[in-house]
Amino acid sequence: MRLTFPPAVSLQFFNMNNQSMISSFFQRMAFTALVASALPSSLFAYDRAHVTLLQQGVAVWNNQRQATMGQTLDLSRAPLAKAQLGEANLAHVSLSSAFLQAANLRGANLQAANLRWSVLDGADLRDAVLVGAHLFEASLVKADARGANFKSATSLEQADLSGALVSNNTIVPSGERAHGQWALRHHATFVQEPERPIASIASAISFSPERTITSPPNSAPTTVSQSAVTAHPSNVVPSPQASAQAPITKEYARATLNGVNWSNADLAGANFYKADMKGAQLQGANLQGAHCDRAFLLQANLQGANLTKALLFGATLDKADLRNANLTEASLFGANCEGADLRGAILTRANVTDAVLTNALISSTTVLPSGKAATRQWALMQQAIFSQD
Repeated sequence: MRLTFPPAVSLQFFNMNNQSMISSFFQRMAFTALVASALPSSLFAYDRAHVTLLQQGVAVWNNQRQATMGQTLDLSRAPLAKAQLGEANLAHVSLSSAFLQAANLRGANLQAANLRWSVLDGADLRDAVLVGAHLFEASLVKADARGANFKSATSLEQADLSGALVSNNTIVPSGERAHGQWALRHHATFVQEPERPIASIASAISFSPERTITSPPNSAPTTVSQSAVTAHPSNVVPSPQASAQAPITKEYARATLNGVNWSNADLAGANFYKADMKGAQLQGANLQGAHCDRAFLLQANLQGANLTKALLFGATLDKADLRNANLTEASLFGANCEGADLRGAILTRANVTDAVLTNALISSTTVLPSGKAATRQWALMQQAIFSQD
């Protein structure tokens, strides 16, 4: 191996006659190499096993994430240019300095991902979830961020958004919609789109970091009319008396279930991912561990329902009746509970991070995530309404 030194160092080094000093120099080099080889690879580059897994496709990746919840994943400095990562679950993944030029990240979950110094030039970020993501000095030059959710993202001001596409459906870190002036300040290009209600945006792009759906992103949504649900043997609507015996499928991803009456039904572990359940009658239903992430539950009746450990990431629960519902250890991250009735609801150890509780009804009978009774002060902090009832 040929060693090259700056002139001054080279002259000084090769004029040395003391062989022990020369020996010491090479000993230090060997020791440094040994220490470097012993350090975790994450300090230097991505985990090759993780990249290999991702290259097998989004469905394989998402399934593996579901099976290994809580595992730290390292894709820092990974070469992912033009990668097809639509709807990939990349929440909490380290993508620091990753090369994601022209990557397809449409609808991907990048919640709380570390994107410091990452290169996302020309990437498709439409409808991607970047809630709480770290974007210090990330490059999003000419990226398409229409409909992307940057709520609570950190250091977006230090990211390069030159020529990036944003729209009125893009959510900025403050939780507000992007507008022309915001785009101008960030050197981005503003596009006016048909405006989606904020509730719809929340339900469409805020989902669980660990919940996995492997349906093809462009597959047609499943539509289940109420008459079909009641007529098909596998989709029988259980009555309070027959719910224990009635056969009932528990796969309702993207289903249309507006106004369905499943009061007191056993729906534990059911999959209601992105289901349209406006006005659903679910009072007293057992929804323990149900996957209701991104579900549309506007004005749904969930009074007395068992939602223990239910996943309600990004769910729309506006004006829902949650009186006396058991939400112990449920995840309500990013859920919209505006105007919901939470009197008597049990939220012990529930995750209410970024949940919208504006004008929600709270009372002293509401049990907070801390396990304590709700107070007027807590309600005020959440912009909720404290009721004496």
